[in-house]
Amino acid sequence: AAAAPAVPLPADEPPPPLRAEFGIAHLLPGTVITSRIALSAYYPEDWEVRYVTFLVNGKPFHATNRAPFQATWDPSGLDPGRYELAIKVTRGAGEAVVSPPLGVEVRSPQ
Repeated sequence: AAAAPAVPLPADEPPPPLRAEFGIAHLLPGTVITSRIALSAYYPEDWEVRYVTFLVNGKPFHATNRAPFQATWDPSGLDPGRYELAIKVTRGAGEAVVSPPLGVEVRSPQ
């Protein structure tokens, strides 16, 4: 007898999003932001990090060479809508890499 074709079982819940190797910690895609927010960079422990530049829509808004690499982002002057946050990490040998963008939603405070 021929085997019945395999039918995938429905998942109870979608798999968690894959976390990039480095990026902005403690934010999920689609997070709604209405006021100033503290941002922190994460990256592999074995990286020799010299600088972290925080980016909004690809443009730098804060750079630091001090660990823990953090910034405060104040979107109060921005139009409501979708923005992409990322970090550019400059490593020991001068190599700079940019994290995948993290989409967030800026809204006016209620």
